[in-house]
Amino acid sequence: MRQLRTAVATYCQREGIQQRLQRRLKVIVDELVSNLLLHAQAQGGHELFIEVKLDRTTAGLQLCMRDNGQPFNPLEAPAPDVASDLEDRAIGGLGLLLVRQLASSFTYRLEGNSNVLTLELG
Repeated sequence: MRQLRTAVATYCQREGIQQRLQRRLKVIVDELVSNLLLHAQAQGGHELFIEVKLDRTTAGLQLCMRDNGQPFNPLEAPAPDVASDLEDRAIGGLGLLLVRQLASSFTYRLEGNSNVLTLELG
């Protein structure tokens, strides 16, 4: 995570990315990668790879993440129940909710054995 955070910060600095966009990007990357690492550890059995690609767009940034973890479409994950009392809520889902709110668009596809997430931030 430390190497990834450093690489993202370096990219943003080099490209002159606005602070507002940098903060959103950092939260999104942290949430997605930490979820992936948590769930990949639970499944075990093979070496995990994560590829993160950032590109400037006319609207802002595009983030593309590819991994070889268990196939998982975050767009199909149920939204967490944020209306009930905290003690009554199921654990999980808040990070993905945050990612959905911070990204302008969010797509998922399975390519062979790879999950591919593409997010637009504007």
